[in-house]
Amino acid sequence: MWDSIETPTLHFSDEQEQLLKVATSFARAKFPLEQVRARIAAAADFDRVVWNEMAALGWLGIAVPEAFGGSGLGLAEVVAIAEPLGRHLAGTPLVSTTLVGQALVSAGTEAQQRAWLPKICEGAVGALALAEPHGDWNLEHLTGKATEQRDMLALSGDKTFVTDAASADIALVSVSLHGAPALVLLDRAMLAGAEIERESVIDETRRSCRIKLDGI
Repeated sequence: MWDSIETPTLHFSDEQEQLLKVATSFARAKFPLEQVRARIAAAADFDRVVWNEMAALGWLGIAVPEAFGGSGLGLAEVVAIAEPLGRHLAGTPLVSTTLVGQALVSAGTEAQQRAWLPKICEGAVGALALAEPHGDWNLEHLTGKATEQRDMLALSGDKTFVTDAASADIALVSVSLHGAPALVLLDRAMLAGAEIERESVIDETRRSCRIKLDGI
């Protein structure tokens, strides 16, 4: 039996506290409940004007190295922004775009980093295509596949719960290549060759899509 359980406390630095205050004020002003409800019926995936304002504040490049136009900070600073946005049901691609950027920082080629990280800082939208219809997160059970055809890769399979797929400038897709997990980077021109279907999900403030990779 436990005599007592200590509850962990999250401590912010002064810089993180300032980011949290600014993001909280921003979320309150830009995402009042009536606007959140209106977004459910809106045609667009998200409000581009607000997204551009977030880019102008430097939020999209917080965890991107300074050499590529970012602030060179870390994910802890991103959390200080994402938390109040999430609390106010802000339907933006901040999380997926940040994770695509971090994947590029960690594993992208130099050419991919030069091409995409500055664009992400400026407002390019990133999407994550990782989930599949079977719902299994085991990377050894990927039905999405990439097959080499001369100097190209041919993709096949379906991806589900891809938020903002129709608006994405870049998408990170998990596939099986030579029997091992791999990540493929698709730009908007490549995504144009995919069949994208809107999915019905519980949270209709976000646009969730199914992508059919066949033909890419």
